[in-house]
Amino acid sequence: MKTLETGDDKIKHICKLLKEESLEPAKQEAKELIEAAKQEAASIISKAKKEADTIEKEAKANVEKERISFQSTLQQAAKNTLEALKLRIEKEFFNSSLPSIIADGINLPNLIADLVEAIVKALEKEGLSCDLTTQIPKSIDPAKVVALLAQETLKKLKNNSIEIGDFAAGVKVIASSQHITIDMSENALKELLSSYVLRKEFRKMIFSQDSE
Repeated sequence: MKTLETGDDKIKHICKLLKEESLEPAKQEAKELIEAAKQEAASIISKAKKEADTIEKEAKANVEKERISFQSTLQQAAKNTLEALKLRIEKEFFNSSLPSIIADGINLPNLIADLVEAIVKALEKEGLSCDLTTQIPKSIDPAKVVALLAQETLKKLKNNSIEIGDFAAGVKVIASSQHITIDMSENALKELLSSYVLRKEFRKMIFSQDSE
C-alpha cells in the first residue's frame, strides 16, 4: 500500500534535490577553482622567485664588473702616478742634484791633477800631446794642481802652466794645432754619466725591480 507524502516530506525532498543538483556541483566547482588558484599562485611565486634570483645575479655581476673596472682604473692611475713621480725624481736628480754632486766630488786639486794626467797620456798615445792648453775652474788654485803634476806632463802644457776656464767643475785640455778639445767639465761629465753610466743604475738603485 503506497504511503502518502506529507507537506514536510515534500519540502525535505525538494531541499535534497536542490542540494544534490545545485549546491554540491557548486561546492565541487569552488573546490576546483580554489585548487587551480593555489596552483596558479604557486606558479606565480615560483616564477617571481626565479626572476628575483636572475635580477640578483645580474645585479651582483654588474657590481663585480664595476668593481673590477674601478680597480683596474685605480691601478692604472696609481701606475701612471708612480711613473710620473719616477720621472720627476730623475729630472730633479739629473738636472739639479747631479751637477752639484759632480762639482763637490771632482773639484779637488788632486782629482783635477789626475784628470789632467789621464787626458795628456791619452793624447800622447795619439801623438797629440804637445803645447796643450789646460783649463780648470776658478774655484781651484792652479798652483796647487801644477804642484801635483808630473814634470813630464807639465812640460807638455803650454807655458808649463794652467789657465782658468769659464766652467764650474772638471777640466778641459785643448790641442790647438789639431783643433781638438777634451772636455771633462761638469756639463760634459753630467751628460756622460747621465747617458752611459748612472741613469740605469740610478733607476735600479732607487726604484728596485721597477727600473727595468
